[in-house]
Amino acid sequence: MDAKSRFRYLSDKIPESIRVNLREDILTRQRPIGGAFLELHGTQNKELYQYLFDGHSTYIYEQSGERPSIIVGRKGSGKTTYLNSLTFKKNVIGIPIPQWQAIGEVQQIIAKLLDAGIDIRAERASYIWQWIFLSAVILKCSDKVCADATLKEFYDLLPVKEFRDLGISAVTTFAKNKILNFVGNDIGAEHKELASVAWLLQDKTQALDSLEQRLSKVLHKKKLTAIILFDNEEDVLDEGGATPNVQLAKIIALKGLLNLAGRMNEGAKNVQLRYCIPAEQFFAFKELAKNPIKDFGSLRLLHWTVGELLSIVAHRFLLHLLIWKEEKPEYQRLVQYPIYTRKGALDFFDEILPNKITNGRGIAEKTRTYFLRHFQILPRQIITLLNEVLSLSIQY
Repeated sequence: MDAKSRFRYLSDKIPESIRVNLREDILTRQRPIGGAFLELHGTQNKELYQYLFDGHSTYIYEQSGERPSIIVGRKGSGKTTYLNSLTFKKNVIGIPIPQWQAIGEVQQIIAKLLDAGIDIRAERASYIWQWIFLSAVILKCSDKVCADATLKEFYDLLPVKEFRDLGISAVTTFAKNKILNFVGNDIGAEHKELASVAWLLQDKTQALDSLEQRLSKVLHKKKLTAIILFDNEEDVLDEGGATPNVQLAKIIALKGLLNLAGRMNEGAKNVQLRYCIPAEQFFAFKELAKNPIKDFGSLRLLHWTVGELLSIVAHRFLLHLLIWKEEKPEYQRLVQYPIYTRKGALDFFDEILPNKITNGRGIAEKTRTYFLRHFQILPRQIITLLNEVLSLSIQY
């Protein structure tokens, strides 16, 4: 049997402190295989969640050298988990940006520019996004990149204190306020701080591209990659009673974001973007794109097979049994299955559940077949379902 197909923690090398935390916080008696939602924030220990991620197919996520800028997946397919998994990679600096706030702020910027009679289309809007993303990276990585004089000069024009206090929201708010101020002001000594956003309105976007290249080279020398993590907002396309001008501003903002996704991740390889889009709205986004072939040229579809989903369940349940194994004698038997293969995962599934179940028509059928008929090949569904089943069936 291929050793790679066996449970990854077969040798039981999980530190005791991790075992205790997994028992208390994640693989509990109520949720034996962990939660169906995985959003990292605050003081959560990412190391704990890595033990769960280890059971995910490497194909589903990214192989070495892959740099998709757009991630498409259905609700429950694991888009947020996908983004969080990137933060576990060695030498990766993940920078999450709240989509609802960023889109709202960029929308306000564009609406104001339109009101001022300034022509702004998708490409120009993309540079507003690029400015926000680069500012976020430079602020986040200031201790690593500001030895470069040009990056330090740009950094000094940014809201450094506010970023320390408020995080990434300080960047979007700063961009909005300064660009709106710029509309009615000439740049002089008294408006020095406006210089950092002047490029966006003075056709100096090439300078912004050069700044990105410079930032990427500095990160490359340090063997680091900064990735902007832009999770999806399910109702971002809803009009919500907005006035025509405000709605137009939102459309231009989204067009600009897609335009940036089409050209990012190519030249400056150490500054990257991952933008998640709900599959249910994919074609609506595609209609917005200025150039669909280019804008969606770097796309990854989150799609799971039955075998991959059952491998997730098997991995998580074996991890549960391992950290509780003093009370779970079945661990030694179940750990023999090659759970990272389709057949091994299916056999494991048959072992931990009854062979047959009575369906709604009163007919007995194989439990595996019944379950696979009733969920839509999404990790959120199968994890929620089997947490309920296993929490009721396991004898503590």
